[in-house]
Parts: sequence; structure tokens; C-alpha cells
Amino acid sequence: MSVVNPFTLNLFEYRRCGEVSDQQVIEALKSVETYLFRRWVCKVPTNALNKVFETLHSEVLRGVNAF
Repeated sequence: MSVVNPFTLNLFEYRRCGEVSDQQVIEALKSVETYLFRRWVCKVPTNALNKVFETLHSEVLRGVNAF
């Protein structure tokens, strides 16, 4: 699942800069893992994952900035 690498790298960069905590990184990674596992169990095709993870980072930032 190399499609998650850009999101993961951005997440780790935010952690390195102190913008998110270790716990927030853990929760984000758990959420991604759960999402991918559920898709796999339900046999949902992976061809749409590129689009999902392409916009995930900006969507997360938009949600964080809303608070």
C-alpha cells in the first residue's frame, strides 16, 4: 500500500515540527490501517485509493483548521 506513503510522510513531518503529538500520529495511523483493512475484507477494489489518499492530507488540514 505505497499509496499511503505521501500522507504518512506528511504526518511524520508534522510530528517532527511539533504540530501533532505522538498520540495523534498513532491514532491517525490506526485509522488508516482500519480503513484499508475494512476495504480489503469487503473486497473493495483498490483503484480508488490513489484519489482518497491524494486529497486526504488537505482534507485533514481543512478539518483541523476548522477548530
